[in-house]
Amino acid sequence: MATEKETNTQPEMKGIKVQHIPRVKYPSFHLPETTTGALREQLAKLPTAENGSVLVKTSSGKEVTTTKFQAIVATEKGHKEVVAVPTKRYNIVQHKQVFERLLDAVNLFSPDIRGQVVWDVKRAYLFVSLPSKFTFDAPDGKKMTLGFSATNSYDGTTGVHIGAFGYRLACSNGMLLTKTLGGISVDHIHGVHKRIEYLFNNMELQMAKLSARIDAAQDTKMALAWAEAYSEHFAGKDNTVSVMKLFKQEKPTVWGLYNSLTDFYSHSTANPEPRLQQLGKAENLLLNPAEIVREGHRLHEIRKAIEEAKAKEEAGR
Repeated sequence: MATEKETNTQPEMKGIKVQHIPRVKYPSFHLPETTTGALREQLAKLPTAENGSVLVKTSSGKEVTTTKFQAIVATEKGHKEVVAVPTKRYNIVQHKQVFERLLDAVNLFSPDIRGQVVWDVKRAYLFVSLPSKFTFDAPDGKKMTLGFSATNSYDGTTGVHIGAFGYRLACSNGMLLTKTLGGISVDHIHGVHKRIEYLFNNMELQMAKLSARIDAAQDTKMALAWAEAYSEHFAGKDNTVSVMKLFKQEKPTVWGLYNSLTDFYSHSTANPEPRLQQLGKAENLLLNPAEIVREGHRLHEIRKAIEEAKAKEEAGR
């Protein structure tokens, strides 16, 4: 007997009463002094996830439970939302489970930390710094403490990713530093202790490199007009108004522009994911400050040419 084929590519949920879980604002980056024990208590508030069945239509129009797909249903405060419909090969890793393992590993180095947990229904983020182990005076004289950021998702957009994270104590700015100090992806939660130990050891070795890169960014001048053009390309026209207000309070250098961009995104209340992406992109300013200046100049010249062309067009009407 011929087997009926599953035809539709948009599976429907079976037997799951769901609703959208709204989230209007997210907390800005703020890593208060805390302990691994206190931070662990916050993990109980994180959404959980479970598998659900999925209905598909066969070629004859009959609805059957598919063996190819599963629904990933997140639950927060009793509300449920379907966040993804991946294949059956996808395995759920609970936020609480993986973050507890990370805090176990951190506790071996220092129970007294700075930390924050941020989440939405699809993803969760853990930010930890270790002041007793990784605090140093940045070249601008302001104290910085290092640690890591960790991300986990229920929608399959990211696995467990851990990256070096800096936190400037004076202004509460976050710094994603995976290119300078390292980052790791974890396929499963076993062996997390060794991976964290590897990351911390590497950070200790690379702290001099970070200081040298900050030095170079401080020594590289950045004209106001070029900084504005670069910011518009980086953050968008609307956000550049706020970024430039911050830049005018800094010295006109690439380091000043870096601080302005990271300050803006660290204190935003938008979704954490794009904020982290922008903090990651901002690290490029530290990797090659001279290239950032050239790019700012190039973008400024393009913008100036466009404005001049528009002015000529309007004058000719």
